[in-house]
Amino acid sequence: LSNNLSSRFAIESDEKNFSVGSDSKANRFTIFLKDAWVQWRFHKYHGVIIGLQGTPPYEVVEVTWGNRFLEKTILDLRGLLSTRELGVALKGQFDSIGIIKYHLLIGNNSPSKPEEDKYKRFYGQITVSPLQNFVFHLYADYQSKQSVADTFINKKVSNDVLISALGIGYRKKDKLMAGIESYISTFQNDYNTGTALVNRNGYGLSAYGTYYFTTKVAAVVRYDYFEPNNKKTGDIRHLFIVACNIKPVEKFTIAPNIVVESFEKTNRTITESVTARISFNWSF
Repeated sequence: LSNNLSSRFAIESDEKNFSVGSDSKANRFTIFLKDAWVQWRFHKYHGVIIGLQGTPPYEVVEVTWGNRFLEKTILDLRGLLSTRELGVALKGQFDSIGIIKYHLLIGNNSPSKPEEDKYKRFYGQITVSPLQNFVFHLYADYQSKQSVADTFINKKVSNDVLISALGIGYRKKDKLMAGIESYISTFQNDYNTGTALVNRNGYGLSAYGTYYFTTKVAAVVRYDYFEPNNKKTGDIRHLFIVACNIKPVEKFTIAPNIVVESFEKTNRTITESVTARISFNWSF
């Protein structure tokens, strides 16, 4: 719009929800609003963003993962953090080349629907790139929620959520992309043990890499460890992805891949999930 004022409006196909026909059955893909924001660059290194916008960690992690078309990153995949938020952000860097960057955001925690309560979500991230091709990020968000009734002590208790994440990534174009991301989550008074309400603590780790044999052929590997509740047994998941990315042309990728998900052993037998796929990615 000007040298210091810009905006973005984006829509995307909805992979979960469909339009409903006259027979009350889902019959068509629908679209949803993904981005709708305005940014004011009040300083050459700093800006304010207002509207529906991206949440802090994905901008960093998805670049070093580099294969979003194969699978979401772990926080997104496990439903811990939406990629979008409706709110106000302050974003920028502290030097001319962006060695240290920051991203602060206050949002409604309801990006896909109108606001329906007074509770907010607070996000913060620091990104450091001390060496060429390397990036470190430290992220945290705090979600305020309505208190819940604890019948064991006959009083209202907090149900707030805290998520923190730490990651390191390396990216050298057409050579190598690799990274590790870990997180810890705390859902206050969210697990009923039968005798008390206690915090539900979870954690996860995602390690991934892409090696380019040539500019047209690359191998992709990824491993995720997911523990949603350390107070409970039998819920740990292990995710493995192996793929071969083939680029017949610069902006089109064909990727035969195998996805394997195994589960924590308990007194019941759970067979591993094995899925063979061919995925396509087209940038335009």
